[in-house]
Amino acid sequence: MTMRTARFIEFDGSAEELSLELFGVAPHVLLGGTPLAVAAPPEHAVIDVSLPTAWGAIISRFRPRSVVEHLARRLDDPGTGLFAIWTDEAGVGFEDDGLALELGACLPRLRSENDNAATIASYLVCHPEVAEVFYPGLKTDDGFALAAQILANGFGNTIEYSTEDDGTIRRIHATAGDIFDQIEELERSL
Repeated sequence: MTMRTARFIEFDGSAEELSLELFGVAPHVLLGGTPLAVAAPPEHAVIDVSLPTAWGAIISRFRPRSVVEHLARRLDDPGTGLFAIWTDEAGVGFEDDGLALELGACLPRLRSENDNAATIASYLVCHPEVAEVFYPGLKTDDGFALAAQILANGFGNTIEYSTEDDGTIRRIHATAGDIFDQIEELERSL
């Protein structure tokens, strides 16, 4: 599949539900799960790139059937029901050049989020109350080599960690805001 311009769909559900409705299959999640991990998709799969975003994933190397992205991270709006779809199948979604431009304008924020996530993950690795950190940008992460090959422009803004006291895995999302404020807030929660 040659990646073309995204088409957009408003949908009240998850990327998995949308993929099942449009294509009849569950999508392969490129970055996700608990604990957080990166996984290479099989050829001709429907790929969900919602966490790294299409900007943060090297999609074309997989020859996907279609690509689905919930635009919550790109629009910085967790409540949005807007999805981007890349597919060669006719009649899917609507085109909106203004929205496409808006999505491109968010790239500096996404870069900052990714950079801050890497800093937070490194901080957590050294924290005495943290048992384990799951972040594909850490060289000690099992998925680092794969993540370095398939993620672009950073390793995403999502970090998971477990603490020594109860082992529960907690997920946090770095923002583009001041890194010291984010670490201070994280320290209070530990």
